[in-house]
Amino acid sequence: MIGRVKASPVLDAMKMTMSGDDSLALQNVLGVLGEGRINIWLGVEIKNKEDVMDITLCFNPQETDGVTTLIHEHYPTIQFSMIKSVRIISVFPFRDNAEVAFRFIKTLEDNAVPVLVLSTSLSSISCLVPQEYCSIAIESLEKTFSLSDKNS
Repeated sequence: MIGRVKASPVLDAMKMTMSGDDSLALQNVLGVLGEGRINIWLGVEIKNKEDVMDITLCFNPQETDGVTTLIHEHYPTIQFSMIKSVRIISVFPFRDNAEVAFRFIKTLEDNAVPVLVLSTSLSSISCLVPQEYCSIAIESLEKTFSLSDKNS
């Protein structure tokens, strides 16, 4: 039974690519940003077929300049791109349930909500969507999981 759908405040995101040889890539980047007192709302690391690590980080828009400065200083050769005005949409509790994951993804797909990143944990399934799709994402997920209250 799903208890709630929740949305983060509006955030910015950074997508970067690193060598897949570094198994601690995300941990190292988070360490650098942590030393700079940057609060990361979501960090996702995916190793693709070409042995390249794709990393996506979400943070408060007020910290965008600090994030880019720290990445440039500590990783001068890394290429990255910024995604402005995104929100994290989460469904709780998730409990590693394949049916919930399928319904979550299918609902967003059926409603043409672009999912930039998908992440699961023991307690939730979350995705990153552009701000302009937040309302439709929340409303459609609440309908799919028969939730009457808005929890955004």
